[in-house]
Amino acid sequence: MKFRFIGTGASEGYPATFCGCEGCRKAKQLGGKNLRRRASAVIDDHILLDFGPDLYTANFTDLVDLPSVTDIVFTHSHVDHLYEKELFNLFEPMGVENPNLPIRIYGNETVISQIRDYMTIFRKRSLEKIAEVMTLITIQPFESFQVGNLTFTALLANHAGPNEDAYIYEIVSDGKSMLYGTDTGLLPEETKDYLTDHPLDVYIFDATSGKVPCPYKEHMGYPEIAQTLEEIRVVGRDGVRIYGTHFVHSWYEMHDDLIKSGAPYGIIPAYDGMSFEL
Repeated sequence: MKFRFIGTGASEGYPATFCGCEGCRKAKQLGGKNLRRRASAVIDDHILLDFGPDLYTANFTDLVDLPSVTDIVFTHSHVDHLYEKELFNLFEPMGVENPNLPIRIYGNETVISQIRDYMTIFRKRSLEKIAEVMTLITIQPFESFQVGNLTFTALLANHAGPNEDAYIYEIVSDGKSMLYGTDTGLLPEETKDYLTDHPLDVYIFDATSGKVPCPYKEHMGYPEIAQTLEEIRVVGRDGVRIYGTHFVHSWYEMHDDLIKSGAPYGIIPAYDGMSFEL
């Protein structure tokens, strides 16, 4: 399994849209690993985790080749993770040559209905036409499903309020396993129980506030990640890798700062383009 972070920023990106704070100005000045697209990732070059508004420009780079994508797995419906307007470009005449159609799209009920409603109500496409370019697959909490040679299990996140089941995902392939855990606050009990019973090789967690205890209950910082690792009995296990993603600009931490503040917790801050293999 080859994993690559496409975006590692929070919903406003880093530097944030229309923001002239110290952190955003410094990130723009330094560039490189301090510039963060909205959170997304790709596995084995063809399975996307979320499709937000920055995927279009990511396609200009070697981070992702969108015509190669066969599957998109969504965590939830917030606009930094689901930008359904861009998915309309799967239809002709915007897209004219794609051997991977229909692309398989997985998500909770809100994600799937939001995509379907946009295509039918606003774009006037019939269900038959939609089926030619995308297969919409609704995933229930704690359901396992196969995407190529990967097995995904949808775990409940603490995010998106009472009217949507936001997910984080356990991903397993060839005896190796990982968690893609953005966006979430401290985990629901059912998810903690599952992760306690299913030890993984790699954990990727929402680290929105970095070194600062997170003031937002539906996100985490390094202190909340440390608490979670204790609760699911990861602390003390050998060979485990912990990454943070979904960083916000509000506390002015540059990438080097995030490395230093994450080190005592054993957390590696991800950056756009960072990759690893399992």
